[in-house]
Amino acid sequence: MSWYDEMLSRSKTQVKDIPELVEQLVKMEKLKKDCVVPLDQMKFSLDEAEQFRGGDSSPKVPTLHLSIQEKDEKGNPKGDPATYPIEPQALTYVSKTLDIPKQYLDRMIYSLPELAVESTNEWLNHMNEKRKGQTRFIRLMEGWVRGFLSPRFRALDHLALVTQIVQVVTGQDGESGKAEPWARGARSVNWSLTPSNLHLCLVNPAIWVDLENLDKGVQTDSPDDAEVMRRVFRKGLANDTTDWTDSVVYPSVRASNSETGFGGLYLTPGLCEGFCINLNYYGTQLKKYHVGKEMEAGEYSAKTYEKMNEVIFAQAGDVTRQMFEPENFLIHCKKFKQLETVTVTNITDAVDNIVKIPGLTEGLRDDILAKYAGYKQVRKSETDNLFNLNSALTDVAKSVDADTAVILQDLSGTMVQQKRLVLA
Repeated sequence: MSWYDEMLSRSKTQVKDIPELVEQLVKMEKLKKDCVVPLDQMKFSLDEAEQFRGGDSSPKVPTLHLSIQEKDEKGNPKGDPATYPIEPQALTYVSKTLDIPKQYLDRMIYSLPELAVESTNEWLNHMNEKRKGQTRFIRLMEGWVRGFLSPRFRALDHLALVTQIVQVVTGQDGESGKAEPWARGARSVNWSLTPSNLHLCLVNPAIWVDLENLDKGVQTDSPDDAEVMRRVFRKGLANDTTDWTDSVVYPSVRASNSETGFGGLYLTPGLCEGFCINLNYYGTQLKKYHVGKEMEAGEYSAKTYEKMNEVIFAQAGDVTRQMFEPENFLIHCKKFKQLETVTVTNITDAVDNIVKIPGLTEGLRDDILAKYAGYKQVRKSETDNLFNLNSALTDVAKSVDADTAVILQDLSGTMVQQKRLVLA
């Protein structure tokens, strides 16, 4: 089984082990290869290859390949060309580069393969004649082309991002190199690693606040206590095991990134309700896109980009630290608790307006209302309020696709920040 096949199967389950994620990212680094290739050293061909991510038993299908022929200083071929099949997702950028509609390119590959080869090479030659010396940044993984990108593409790789975040949440990024008591013990709520993206949600159960006892401030547990770590999201369990409460919250951070141009780097701090593992995200959100800037003459050097990336990852650490430091964490908890005092005049109308937000659907309406009714009953709320609505939205977010979940979680976070329902 290929590394991609293994990750695809893993991503379908919510793997919660951070060391395992780091282990997989290290494996990924060893399988990666990047190169900047002039257009005049490229050529497209078509051959059959195993259906990508289909496993050993998958049928072979027509697959566009990229051949790279190195040349010497005089322009003569140097050695034999290296040929790589192109991942389906990478065809998106091939079509953009050559200005061939993606749907039309797919149709040619499967129905008129000779025309597909002729068209792609003809447009490739046209581009090269139009701008001599033009290049593409090619990203390879396990012998497949996974990225066909601009040479200005800034590679912000998963391992560097996760390393920075984990160092912050485990307190290993300070001058002393020692973990602060409040920082250690971070756990992953879930992570998924696919050919195009990394998604990661971290929570630290060793630091928590009881919303019903805010005067006690931030509480900490020892992450070295095995029993405490086994009870990771069970602090909502009161002394009487028959009496459940959802008043305990933990600090959290959500990260997503793409190494191949399918989205930028996004990092957002937030809160996790311990009883139901509900997540809402807000605060200073780091957004970095992967396309760099050209200078007036030429491109920035690889060394310059490396320095720029160091700054970006340092910013990622700052955003993460914002939520995991006790003082900041307590401020956000107090804002969250204040939602109990913000009444909702008509909860049905409010939910009707929420599901009209782009990216959401009317089908979510009944689920949100049902969750809302449940939280109102458990908390014995006498009036409709944003606190229960917030919990309902983040609860529904656990059972929908990743894109919809992000919309619901961000809506909930904005609600905490502004103490009102923001639909725009």
